[in-house]
Amino acid sequence: MERDSNIGISGKAAKSGKTIFANNVYENSDYHILRQDIKAQLSIPLIFENKILVVLSIEHSNPDVFTKPTISLLEELVRNAGRVVERADLVDSLSLRENKRREALKLVQEVGQKILYATSETEIFSTVVNATLELFNKISNSHNIAYLGIIKERNIYIDPRYQMAEIYPALLKKIGKNFNPNRNPLNKKGIMGRVIDYKKSERIGNIKDDIDYIEINTGMNSQLSVPVLLNDVVVAIISIEQEKYHAFDIIDQEALEALAIIVALALNNIEHEKEREIRLLWAAHEMHTPLVGLRSNTEIIRKKVENLDDEELKYIAFRTYKLVEKTEMQIATSMAILGESEPKTPEFSRHSIYRPLVEACEMFEAEANHKGIEIR
Repeated sequence: MERDSNIGISGKAAKSGKTIFANNVYENSDYHILRQDIKAQLSIPLIFENKILVVLSIEHSNPDVFTKPTISLLEELVRNAGRVVERADLVDSLSLRENKRREALKLVQEVGQKILYATSETEIFSTVVNATLELFNKISNSHNIAYLGIIKERNIYIDPRYQMAEIYPALLKKIGKNFNPNRNPLNKKGIMGRVIDYKKSERIGNIKDDIDYIEINTGMNSQLSVPVLLNDVVVAIISIEQEKYHAFDIIDQEALEALAIIVALALNNIEHEKEREIRLLWAAHEMHTPLVGLRSNTEIIRKKVENLDDEELKYIAFRTYKLVEKTEMQIATSMAILGESEPKTPEFSRHSIYRPLVEACEMFEAEANHKGIEIR
C-alpha cells in the first residue's frame, strides 16, 4: 500500500479524481514500490461536494485481477459510501439549522416583548434598532450595524431618535433625513428602495456588487432589509449589515421578518387604542352632554307636580325621572362597548338610548297640556 497520497497510483487518483488501476504495477511509471510482492493495484477516489475525501486503494499479489466488472462493482461501492457520507452531512446540516432556527425564534420572542410593551409609536421605533442588534449579536456573534427607515409617501425618513449613534452621521451624509429612492442624484435607489417597490425582504451576500447599494458604513459586505407591513403598506424598513460576505441565511431572514411582524402588531395595537379613545370621546359628547339637559328638565317637572293633586301626572313625572337613571346606566354600558366597537352602531346610537326618555317627556307634556297645566 502506498503511504504518500501525493505520489504513486493513489496520488494520481487523488489529483485526477478518477479511478486509476494497474494490472501489472511494474509496467506503470506512476507506481511507487513499497512491497515487492505486489503485482496489481486499483485506486478509487471518494468524492463529496466536489472534494476528494479519501482514496480507496486495493493491492493484489497476482497480476490481471482487476477486470472491468470488478472495477465497476468497487466503484459503485465507493459511490454508495459517498452517499452515506452525504446523508450524514445533510443530517448534521439540517440538525444545525433546526437548532439555529429554534434559538432564533426564542430570541425573537424575548426581544419582541420589549416592542409589544411599548405604549407609543415613538417608543416602538426607538426599541426596534436595539432589539435587532440584540437579536443578531446573539445569533451571529459578529459585529453588526442596524438602522431603521420610516416610510411616508414612499420617502425614507431617517429619524436620529431611532438610529445607532455611531452610524447616524454616515446615514445623514449618504442619504439624508428624507430620502426619495426614485429621485436620488446618484441614480441609485438603495436596497431599501427596492424593499418599498416590491414589499419583500432583500438579502444580499455581497452588497458591493449590488447596483442599487448606497454605502452607509465602510467595511460592511452583507445586508438584510425587511419591510414592516401595516395593511399591506410598507411603513418602515429594518436593515442590518455585517462585515462577512454572505453573512445572512434564510433563518436570519425569517427571524428579522418575525421581528417586523411584531413591530406591525405593536403599531396596530397603538392605532387601535387611538381609535378606541376617539370612540369614547364621541360617546361622551354624543350621550352625556344631552343627558345633562334631560336630567335638569325632569327634575324641574318632578318638583312642579309635587304639590298638584293629579296622581297620574305625578306618576308620569316619577317614571320619567327613573328613566333618566336607567338611561345613565345604558350610557355607561354603551361607553364600555363603544370602546371596542364602531361608534354609531344602531343598538348604541344616541337616538335608540334616549328614545324611551324622550317619549316619556313628550307624554307628560301632552297630558299636562290636555289638563291645562303649563310646565316650563
